[in-house]
Amino acid sequence: MKYFIVISQLLFAIFVIGQKSDVFIEVSETDIVVGQNITISITSSLNGKIEFEFPSNFQKGYTQMEGMSQEYKNGVSKTVYYKTQNGFFTEKGKYVIGPAVVKSKGKIYKSNRVKVNVKKSDKTIPKSNEFNRKLKTIKTVYGETNVSNQEIYEGEPVNLNAKIYSKYPFSKYGYTPYEVSGKYDDFEIKNKSPLALAEEKIEGESFYTLTLDNRVVFPLKSGNFVINPFEFDIVDSRIYRVNSDKKIITVRKLPIKNRPDDFIGLVGDFEFEVALSNNEADVNEVITLQISIDGSGNFHHAVIPELSLPEELELYADPVEKKDYEITAKGFQGALKYTYPLKVLKKTAPRYPQYQFPTLTLHTRNILHIHQLLYPLMKTLTLRI
Repeated sequence: MKYFIVISQLLFAIFVIGQKSDVFIEVSETDIVVGQNITISITSSLNGKIEFEFPSNFQKGYTQMEGMSQEYKNGVSKTVYYKTQNGFFTEKGKYVIGPAVVKSKGKIYKSNRVKVNVKKSDKTIPKSNEFNRKLKTIKTVYGETNVSNQEIYEGEPVNLNAKIYSKYPFSKYGYTPYEVSGKYDDFEIKNKSPLALAEEKIEGESFYTLTLDNRVVFPLKSGNFVINPFEFDIVDSRIYRVNSDKKIITVRKLPIKNRPDDFIGLVGDFEFEVALSNNEADVNEVITLQISIDGSGNFHHAVIPELSLPEELELYADPVEKKDYEITAKGFQGALKYTYPLKVLKKTAPRYPQYQFPTLTLHTRNILHIHQLLYPLMKTLTLRI
């Protein structure tokens, strides 16, 4: 009987040692000081969401990643799900990281725990080190959908792009674009140079970066616009897949106060200039009035302004429109010019030709994110006949 018990315990011990954990936590450093940057990595062979609470006094850093990769060994494909986050502890102490939990097929799986000892440090800022290179499970690579502004007015532009960050260079990849919900005008910013990796320093760490899908959208209605994540696969000895986070853009309605009745929705940061070719004219003489608009905004919504002319003048021919703008990260940037030929019909006392250009100008102070709203309505010029 004793012999049987010993054998059973030995078999059980062999089974436990040989079994591989379905969920695994790895920490790049376990004996650190306050402010020292580390990376927490969680990997799982189970298809399910990785749930994990970061320790108290842990300040999350810029580098984060969540996704899946395909590993090939002896012709067999294996899927690995992962989640990583860098950061540092703000207080000394002994911390336990984990467990992480994955729910799959009605079962709950827990990971191991990792003890981290944090000592006091004389330094006040996180120190940079090569912590990512010590991780054995995955490469450090993550993606982000960049949004120029997450709160705007109707008609304002938003610059979007997909950006990949990797600690290691890569050349083969696959990309599934982000998607924008709602109604909007969409314009691509074309690359002026060949698409290639760039090297950047982020919080003291060196990264290879790749920027894709650079475009500008103009939301047409108020409400929340959702930017759904993109997917990016780096093809190496195995496939590393990363997903960006979902972003939300809040679009506010344009103010009603002082809005002209014929406002057509031209929104931007503009400067106006109006000039006559001659401030004096004889009867039957033709002069020109020119309206110039410089700045950035949704120029593509511009329409030719209507003039309010006195009875001594008439529009001699159709106005000429000249467009000199291009799409940039700030929307359409450049100038618009409208030239009106005007004929003097009769001589009388000095009168004032006027024009009305119903537009909304947004003057933005980027530091405070404060919008000053102006509706320029009328400009008056003097013409002596």
